[in-house]
Amino acid sequence: MSARKMPLAIRIAILGGLISPIAVSSQMPSFAKLIVKSNPTGADIVINDQPTQQKTDAEFVVAAGDYTVKLYTSEPRSPNCDGKKVTLAAGETKTISCSGGKWSQ
Repeated sequence: MSARKMPLAIRIAILGGLISPIAVSSQMPSFAKLIVKSNPTGADIVINDQPTQQKTDAEFVVAAGDYTVKLYTSEPRSPNCDGKKVTLAAGETKTISCSGGKWSQ
């Protein structure tokens, strides 16, 4: 049966099925973005005592949660900025910045 010959109620029901909203999870994404900057740039980034192999300025997509960020600029890895505690909520983007050995946010 062609679409033109179908009763209007059936065509509406089919069309409604095609355009009905898709069920989406009500949960927020479990990831967040952490942006770490420094002045000057080029400091090694350590998150939760794990070297990241990244230098400032850098962006990280991480699971929501608590983190401690440290920056190092020279060997023997003297900290440029001591541990900065950061809490990230799901879907949040947070930028932290170190200049002159002090964190700002």
